[in-house]
Amino acid sequence: MFGRGNHDVRGARARLLHRVLEPAGGRYYHHFRHGPAAFLALDTGEDKVDTHQEYGGLTDFAGYRSAQVPWLEAALARPELGAAPFRILFTHIPLRGPGQSADAREKWEGLLRRGRVDLAISGHTHRHTHHAPTAEQPWPLLIGGGPTAAGATFIHGHVTPQKLSYRLHGLDGRVIGEWQIARAG
Repeated sequence: MFGRGNHDVRGARARLLHRVLEPAGGRYYHHFRHGPAAFLALDTGEDKVDTHQEYGGLTDFAGYRSAQVPWLEAALARPELGAAPFRILFTHIPLRGPGQSADAREKWEGLLRRGRVDLAISGHTHRHTHHAPTAEQPWPLLIGGGPTAAGATFIHGHVTPQKLSYRLHGLDGRVIGEWQIARAG
């Protein structure tokens, strides 16, 4: 699964991404169901404001995030996603915490709460961490590491109808942390 990040939209090779990866429906945000889990991947776009000098007024990521709202509403209304025992969200830029996308959070978080997201997985900060649920963020947030081999991580998850288990590993295979979420109700 690919979730586009801010470094995929800037630089000399950013406009060549479609040559390597052709996104379904021409969009870098998508959903699918696999077994007892439903997956949502939203495209947070860039971490710089649209008026940043690097873009010279050529971008509209705020509008792009807004355009994902009706798509997200429709996706969350799909029976196969709503009936999934667990819902996992992927965003490159986390909606909360260090390096957060406040614009994406404002536009999507209410829908994601109503859609009962169970776990959010992000990257962006290049430092692995796990945030437990809070009143402001009712699901755990796992952020993977990187960008060097020493700091890189991978996530292994296992989902049954009753339990979502996930582990964060270093590239050498060591377990950095492991967590479980039991099916509510």
